[in-house]
Amino acid sequence: MDEMDDLALEEEMEVERYDFSEIFTYLNVEAGIIIISAAVGICANLYVVCAASVSLKNNVVNAYVLQRALAHLVFLMCAPILASHIILRSWPFGDALCKMTAGFVHISGYADIVLMVAMCVDGHKAFDVYSIDTRLRDSKIAAAICWVIATIMGAPTFGLFGTLDGPEGASFCTVVGFSAIVSIITNGSLLLLVIAFLVSWALLPGMFPPQSAQRRELSDEALVARRLIVALVVSFSLINLPFVLPRLYSIVGGSFTTALFQALHLTAVLPYLSSAVDPIIYIVLRRSLASPLAATHTRGVEITYVNLMPEL
Repeated sequence: MDEMDDLALEEEMEVERYDFSEIFTYLNVEAGIIIISAAVGICANLYVVCAASVSLKNNVVNAYVLQRALAHLVFLMCAPILASHIILRSWPFGDALCKMTAGFVHISGYADIVLMVAMCVDGHKAFDVYSIDTRLRDSKIAAAICWVIATIMGAPTFGLFGTLDGPEGASFCTVVGFSAIVSIITNGSLLLLVIAFLVSWALLPGMFPPQSAQRRELSDEALVARRLIVALVVSFSLINLPFVLPRLYSIVGGSFTTALFQALHLTAVLPYLSSAVDPIIYIVLRRSLASPLAATHTRGVEITYVNLMPEL
């Protein structure tokens, strides 16, 4: 999301003092990673959408996996356009597409983060006595609320972004609205990521409850699903933490240097990388459940999906 913000209005005068010949190399690398992530991620997320939809009525985890895959698809669909903007050093697509791209990138990015937290909340409570019907109903409500929150947070970017004329007839898709609102949105995005880190990791221990009369023995499907959520949280944290740190430094540090500018651009690709890695994690763990080794331990349980609901 922040590759479109770039703190453009606040640092424009400061960065003019630097020689950007070396930074163009970083920008080309950034564009290349975005394109590769989009190509891999779109294919992987389309597979996940199909796979999760098949078993949507039988388990709850796939309800969240499906929603996150849809958010990833929207996010990655905009990636080739943004990569073209970086490579061409100009925006030839018009003002309307600039606004639409900025809006959908932010909304889908927020939805991905909020849905990750919602999936961890569901995974935490799944080990209590909850019926599958209740959790399926709650997952639909939670997914709808997540998309509403993401839309409310991202909708202002439709009006804040637009095209500006640059030198030699070039135009750029950048912030044209109030800088104060842009600062609020940027800081809000970072705050949302930090909250997602803290909440997700705080909920993980609850997925490893002690055995008691009130708890149920975990099925093989539940164990695989738990590994899925843990793997997604770890991946989400490892990839997005380097994305957050230089942006937090740019806010609290006060000094804007060439090294910081390079760090901001290099880490700007991490959300695209995350959107490509997450579906691959799901595909690998889903296949591990359906492997012959797992099949010898399923005790006749259907293994075409992962189900976090402990076995009765």
